Amino acid sequence: MSDHTAAYFDPKGLDVAALDRYVRENRALKGFSEQLTISPDELLTQRCDVLVPAAMERAITEENVERVDCRILAEGANGPTTPEADAVLDRRKDEIFVIPDILCNAGGVIVSYFEWVQGLQQFFGQRRKLWIA
Repeated sequence: MSDHTAAYFDPKGLDVAALDRYVRENRALKGFSEQLTISPDELLTQRCDVLVPAAMERAITEENVERVDCRILAEGANGPTTPEADAVLDRRKDEIFVIPDILCNAGGVIVSYFEWVQGLQQFFGQRRKLWIA
């Protein structure tokens, strides 16, 4: 698990509830653990069932794509893979199922658009029901 401040990994699994409490209290992952710290680049290549690069563009590159070790790659960020990495993932489609960002992140893009429209109309901090026809 990672955010913009830190990355953590434990092959036995992480205590997600403890991480959630820590982030609620501290607003970031940094400082949660010294023993579980890993570099963000190393985290992307750890064996897992589902890998969700959800924060940065171009996280999966031609340098690390061969070491990606997951069954499902759910592209939660906009453009988390480079074109070169996409080509390698296409060749690895029998071992890695890719949910492309245009599908996996579509809800986030739609909500961003609604937030932008709400800002234009100066409806800051107000909840509105959106009806889509």
